[in-house]
Amino acid sequence: MIKAFFLLSLIFGLTNNLNVKATNTDSIFDKSNQEEIKQYYQDIDTSNKESIFSSLQQILSNGQVKLSYETGIESGGQDWDGYALLDRDYELSPLTQEEIHSNKWKTEDIWMRPLYSDVSIYVPDISAQSNKQDFKYIENGKEVTVNTSHVFDREHVMPKSYGFNESGSNAYKNYIAGTDIHNLHLSDSTNNQSGHNNKVFGYVEHTSENEVKNKITGHVTGYATDLIYEPLDSQKGDIARSIFYMATRYHTYVEKDFNNYPSPSLSLGNIDELRPSIENSNTSISPDDTKDNPAVYGLLDTLLLWNKIDPVDDAERYRNDLVYNAVQFNRNPFIDYPQWADILFGDSQKNIDLNNSNGVSNEELIISTPSDFPLSYEVGDNIDLSKLIFSINDGQGNIINLDNNDIDYYIFSDNEFTLYNSNTYVINETTYLKVKTIYNSTLYESDIFTLQINDETTDKTNSLEIVKSNNYKNNYLLNSSYNADDIVIYFYDSNSTRYQITPYLDDCKLVLKYNENEIEIESLPYILNEEGNYTLYALYNRDNQEYISNNVSFTVGNDIDIGDQEYTLVLDPNKEFKVDYNSFEILNITAIPYYLYDRNQNIVDTSNCNITFYLTDSNGNVEVLDESINLPASGKYTLDASIEYNGKTYNSINYLEINVTFSTWFYFLIGGGIAIIVLVLFISVLLNKKKRRKRK
Repeated sequence: MIKAFFLLSLIFGLTNNLNVKATNTDSIFDKSNQEEIKQYYQDIDTSNKESIFSSLQQILSNGQVKLSYETGIESGGQDWDGYALLDRDYELSPLTQEEIHSNKWKTEDIWMRPLYSDVSIYVPDISAQSNKQDFKYIENGKEVTVNTSHVFDREHVMPKSYGFNESGSNAYKNYIAGTDIHNLHLSDSTNNQSGHNNKVFGYVEHTSENEVKNKITGHVTGYATDLIYEPLDSQKGDIARSIFYMATRYHTYVEKDFNNYPSPSLSLGNIDELRPSIENSNTSISPDDTKDNPAVYGLLDTLLLWNKIDPVDDAERYRNDLVYNAVQFNRNPFIDYPQWADILFGDSQKNIDLNNSNGVSNEELIISTPSDFPLSYEVGDNIDLSKLIFSINDGQGNIINLDNNDIDYYIFSDNEFTLYNSNTYVINETTYLKVKTIYNSTLYESDIFTLQINDETTDKTNSLEIVKSNNYKNNYLLNSSYNADDIVIYFYDSNSTRYQITPYLDDCKLVLKYNENEIEIESLPYILNEEGNYTLYALYNRDNQEYISNNVSFTVGNDIDIGDQEYTLVLDPNKEFKVDYNSFEILNITAIPYYLYDRNQNIVDTSNCNITFYLTDSNGNVEVLDESINLPASGKYTLDASIEYNGKTYNSINYLEINVTFSTWFYFLIGGGIAIIVLVLFISVLLNKKKRRKRK
């Protein structure tokens, strides 16, 4: 009897308020690696754009199941169950061991990430959210409780009135498109109803009369007019990719898709630039209405822009994996390969190529930055655009360096990119950059390049600040070197004038805290020879007053977390690599161990890649190593590297230390040489004495 009840509880999701689902993997909580994602799309036909659409529609429909609109799962369970899995904040509510081992998930006592909210919301019981509960959010480090109900809605990001509903009905619940979980998100109810509704997404003037406020926090989390809704910057890309998915999965009308119901033909466009395609907000387009003419939605140019300026993040990737593993069993290709949006909906001339990490052909315009190009700025700073380096990957393995005079710069402002002809740009807001050039009669356009802008409203008078660049490393291998190359230290005087401070040259010191120890670093580089969590701060003496900066942090260990960058080059100090040399010994670079990792920490084959090693002495002089090198004079040296892969250059995230001492052979040769000279002189003196005797 007990066993029977336990089995029933597993089937109907009654055990500990957790729900059991089928899965594509051993665990529904597994994250997909690049090879698994590539395998999912292996049958894509890249012959032309229409073949890409049709083959993707087939791939996305294979294995897909129709879900319940209310529960967000296929069958059984309670209202909101699927949303509790997919839209949970897994940082504030990490998985428990019970969940991991049982393939079940909590629906109570969890933090959720609603669409149209700038903070996560704590939910006591999501299945009962129509009743009053003590919802919470965090503001200024403190929990704020709001006792209310009906906080969340199920949001159709692409509105159901554009192709998968009928006027005055709830017919969308019968259609596969109406319950597609890639388009359905848990959202703030106020922004959904008063903000988005069935408007197109776009830019809206930020005035008080256009504000839409979050129901729980009261924060402004959207702006709306009668025709357009603008969400938070941090969610614009997520929204665009949901819409791209819908226009791909439902590209062509299907008379009988699921349960003998039709699915619509959906398309995207710039509808009269500012107005929706339907005349009356109470009118809905049904799937059958799209049989000959697809339902057209969106301000497409804006959605393509949002896809770039708000890139895919880890939370979005994990939601995609959970949909695939546990709920609907298909993927959103524009989360896996966001560059496909420009191929299918934009004017990109590239094609899809699954052999490349970004899923597209390699022909592209590349922006590179020299080591002295800052990526973090204050409002009012100048950006020296002439320092940027541009090249073209022609798709045939050739990198063509360009003259900056051939480049047209476009700065994003006033909700569009404007041609900018000067090499210097003064920042007055968050800045995005893209460039265009014509090479061999072909127009190339770069991806969008983002510059970090610090908040100008913060009062920094008489303060010391450490600013991290986008390249700042958060993880180091044991026994690697910390050079602090990617931090900049600023001091703000009583007039808020900013000065850049150089450690050890100015009266500024760096202090490292780790494993309950605190040490003042005497000089850089500093060898990280203990595992643990580190924080670094600066001390600056000015006018007999000591100022303490904010902290920056990183970790040190044998297993390095390479983060979320596309590829990471690591030199491996844990292998049998010789670090002590005598002068005049030969250093063979083929003996230097290195690995190139992708973002899923898989090792990439670099047999056909060009890698360059650099030897830097204690004075900062750099020498590029050939296949082998006779080591120079004694001293301490750092060895780092860069590698060319897929048309881009990646610098190693760590260093190797080399100590060079005078060779015993060197002393032997010097001593022997001196002995020979003395012997020659002695023989010469004897011969001279004999000559003198003969003369006498």
